[in-house]
Amino acid sequence: MVLHKKHLILKTVRESLLKGDSLSQAWSVCRFIGYTDSQIDYTLKIFSDLEGQVDITDQNFWELLSVEIFDYVLNDIFFESYLEFEEEGLWIINTQYVPNESVLIIDYLRLLDICHYSGFQLYIKIPIKIRPDIELKRSKTSSDQFDAILLKKRELGLAGELFVLEHEKQRLGSDFQVEHTSLIDVGAGYDIKS
Repeated sequence: MVLHKKHLILKTVRESLLKGDSLSQAWSVCRFIGYTDSQIDYTLKIFSDLEGQVDITDQNFWELLSVEIFDYVLNDIFFESYLEFEEEGLWIINTQYVPNESVLIIDYLRLLDICHYSGFQLYIKIPIKIRPDIELKRSKTSSDQFDAILLKKRELGLAGELFVLEHEKQRLGSDFQVEHTSLIDVGAGYDIKS
C-alpha cells in the first residue's frame, strides 16, 4: 500500500512553505518532483476549501486537518454506504462504488497520511484521538437517513448490474441469452447469468 499523491503534494507544499518558499516556488518544487499541473492545482484547490480553518504552518497541522476532514466527511449521510469494510479504527472503501458527486469527500481523506491505497481500495486508519467523536456521530442516524442510505445502495447496485448486463449483451451478441437474475431470484448468489 502507498500514500496517495494528494497527500504527498500537500506535504511537499507545506515543507516548502515552512522553509520560507512562496506558494509559486512550492508549486515549482512539486512540478520538479514529477507531479502534473492538474494534480498540483486540484490538490491545492481541495486544501484551499479548508485553509480558513487550518493554518498550513501550524505545528499540529496534520492533526488539525484530520479533525476538520473527518468532521466534513461524517456530515455526508451517504458516506456509510461507500464503506466496504469497517473495523475498529479502520475503514476500507472501494472507490469504484463511490458516485461522482461524492468523489470530493474521498479526495479530502486522500490529503491525509492515514489514507493508503492499493488498486481501487482505500485504507483509512482513523486517528485514535478522534475515534470517540466518530462513533458518537455515526451512531446518530435517523430512520429517514437510514432509508436514504439503503436507497442509495440499491441505486448503486442496480446501476452496476445494468452496466454489466449491457456489457454482456454487447460482448456475447444476440445468439446468447443474458439474464438479470437478481430481478427474478435475490437469493441466487449472483446478479447476472450469461
